[in-house]
Amino acid sequence: MADEITLMAIKVAGGPAALAKELGIKTPSVYSWRQVPPKRVQAVSKLTGIPPEKLRPDLYEVAA
Repeated sequence: MADEITLMAIKVAGGPAALAKELGIKTPSVYSWRQVPPKRVQAVSKLTGIPPEKLRPDLYEVAA
C-alpha cells in the first residue's frame, strides 16, 4: 500500500489513471507505488503542486 503523501498526490492528480496518463505510463505502474519513484518525483510535484521534499523527504532536503 502506498504511503499517505503518495496517496494524496494520486488523489490531487485526479486518480491513478489520470496521473499515469499525465506521466505517460501505464495505470498499473501507479497502483504499484509505495512511494513516488525517484525518477517521477519532479513530474509528480509539477502536476500536483506538492513539493518534492514532501513527496520524498528521504531524497530532498526541506527548504529552510
